[in-house]
Formats: sequence, structure tokens, C-alpha cells
Amino acid sequence: MNTIALAASLLFAHGQTTERTVVSAGRLGCARGATVRVLPHWDELIVELDGAPVSQIVPAKPRGVDMGRVLAVTAVIDQI
Repeated sequence: MNTIALAASLLFAHGQTTERTVVSAGRLGCARGATVRVLPHWDELIVELDGAPVSQIVPAKPRGVDMGRVLAVTAVIDQI
């Protein structure tokens, strides 16, 4: 869950759209064998794993657009 939450937070904070952040986190979860749900809220993301009794809240305040970082995180997700 930590890896998925970190990836979603990095994407969101560096300019990825909300929709693509949610989709990318879901893809990463699927690659890890879990169904993931990301619920965006103001300045945070709630990451839930299907079947897990807990969720994780991560700060995700958009800091600006850094598409290099978005591309790097997306590339890692694509490799996984």
C-alpha cells in the first residue's frame, strides 16, 4: 500500500490529472495483485486496497507542474 500511495501522491503533486492519477494507482495495484481505489480530496489522497481493513491517507498538495517527475513515476509503473 505504501508504494501505491507514494506513487499516487507524487503524480498528483507534480501535475498529473486527478483522473490519470487514479488510473495509474489502479494499474500499479493490479500489477501487485490488488484492487486499489484512490479517493482524491483537497490536499490529500485516500488509498484503499480491496479487502484490506485499513486505508492510507497521504498528503497530496499540488506543488506545480513537473512533467519530468510525472514521466519518471509513470515509467516505473509501466515497468512494474
